[in-house]
Amino acid sequence: MNSMTGFGKSEINFKFGKFSIEISGVNNRFLEVSSRLPRQFFSFETKVRELINSSINRGKIKVFINFEESDDSPGKYLINEAAFKAYYKQLQKFKEKYKISGDITINDMMQLPDIAEPDKDSIDEKIYWDPLEKGITKALSQMKKMRKSEGLAMKKDMSNRLKMLSDDLSQIKKLTNNSVTKRREKLTNKINELLDSHTVDP
Repeated sequence: MNSMTGFGKSEINFKFGKFSIEISGVNNRFLEVSSRLPRQFFSFETKVRELINSSINRGKIKVFINFEESDDSPGKYLINEAAFKAYYKQLQKFKEKYKISGDITINDMMQLPDIAEPDKDSIDEKIYWDPLEKGITKALSQMKKMRKSEGLAMKKDMSNRLKMLSDDLSQIKKLTNNSVTKRREKLTNKINELLDSHTVDP
């Protein structure tokens, strides 16, 4: 007996970075999988779902994947020029409006979201998928152990409750039988008393 509630996580370090994976599951009649991956790994979404489907049958499963890139990463980045221009224009307006001194540097710009985007075409999927698959499998294993552990606890709790119910029923039955016996004895005694009071001499 397995519970459908569980949680598992893992971290996988490899040459080009670190994957952090968290998988949670709650009760659901059917299998429902949702995943959140870093933008450069959106192409892995189908593989992630297939991996989950091969291991889990039921439940609402959520998968969260984070990636920290190392300096050795072979991936390339592209500058989002439209986002760069929009940010720069907005920052210039704020500088004038609030009379902020100082220059807007390239380093400042590169810290803003969506300025640098991973070049998906430069990613060798196998380099990243192999460690990611390992991490997901590890997190899944941890979650399944937790589900099994909770399932055993639930089974034990149910057994204890059933035993208590059985004991209560036995006690009720015993009390009921005693009550019937006492009533029978009381009625018999009353009948005997009536018979004695109406006895006539031969």
